[in-house]
Amino acid sequence: MESKKQLPLAILCTYREDLFQHQVEIQNWITSGIVEKLTMNKFNYSEAAEMIAGILGVGQRPMELTTKIMTEAMGNPKYIEEVIKNLYMFEYYCK
Repeated sequence: MESKKQLPLAILCTYREDLFQHQVEIQNWITSGIVEKLTMNKFNYSEAAEMIAGILGVGQRPMELTTKIMTEAMGNPKYIEEVIKNLYMFEYYCK
C-alpha cells in the first residue's frame, strides 16, 4: 500500500466505560472528534430473559435463571451470552 494515499479507515472497538474512564488515551480519542462513540444500553430483566430463552431455544422466559445471571452480568448482553456459553461448556445447564 502506498503511504501517500489517504484511505478511509473504520475500526470498531468495544469496551466497558466503567473500566476505562480514567484512560487518558481513550478519552483523548473520544473528545478529538475523529471517533464516533455509540453507547449500548444494558438489558433489563425482560430483555435479558428474552435473550436467554432465545439462546437456550426454550419457549418460556427462564426468569429464575435470568435473575441469577443478571446478578452476575448486570445487564451486559455480551456477558450474558458468555455466562450461558460457560454453563453449557461446564454442563451446569441441561434442557
